[in-house]
Amino acid sequence: NPALRQSAFRNLRSLLEDCFAPQEFACVAMAGDITTHGKLEGFESFLRDTAPLLRPLVSDPRAVCAVPGNHDVTWNLLSTLPDYFDQKFAGFSQCISAIGATTALLPTRSFPSDPDDGLTFQADAPEPLWIDESKRLMVLCLNSSMRCGEVNEKRRKLLSDPVQNTLKQIKENLTHLKKDSDERLAADTQIAQLENALARIDARTVFDIAHLTQTQLVRIRRLLNGRRQEMEHEWGTYTKVALLHHHLVPFD
Repeated sequence: NPALRQSAFRNLRSLLEDCFAPQEFACVAMAGDITTHGKLEGFESFLRDTAPLLRPLVSDPRAVCAVPGNHDVTWNLLSTLPDYFDQKFAGFSQCISAIGATTALLPTRSFPSDPDDGLTFQADAPEPLWIDESKRLMVLCLNSSMRCGEVNEKRRKLLSDPVQNTLKQIKENLTHLKKDSDERLAADTQIAQLENALARIDARTVFDIAHLTQTQLVRIRRLLNGRRQEMEHEWGTYTKVALLHHHLVPFD
């Protein structure tokens, strides 16, 4: 219910305004689902109403650490699009850039055509790591939403092709039927049912897959190993936090 949703956001804003002093926290963690299905209105509302209340809680905008949730990406895009990931993460990426927050690795372009290739990540993006030397804190941002809202195109085609063919045949036969005849009414009913079936097939061939991907983990491992070598014995003096949206273990 929209009214209940708005009351939840109002309560959040009231807490931020009334209960927390400026620059009190080492970091603010945002674990995803700023909006739903990547809708821009949700990001715009966040930037307008909530982001200004988060910034005073930390000394540096990068101390706001944000990862994408499954509702922060655009759903039902065809993965064959050359800019598939750019479209998928566009709203989230623009929102996080606007507040200068630290975020996870965001993929770009499309799925690799060669199975030996990994995903490509935004080249000019800051590293997904916030380090506060004075507070001895390290926060790593992980992206578990890269395959959320993904279409299984093979399954969709297998299910929808027979329905599409039947629908085409019925529509071709309509020209031979009188408008108010029982046969025409029956055909119209069949068309409505088949179109409803196609809509249901589209909905049921979009999957919400939580997945970190090996390419991301390899990049992060190299990043952390490099930092550890640079910091030497100081590495062990830091509190380390990993931030991600999805659970790590499957459950019913």
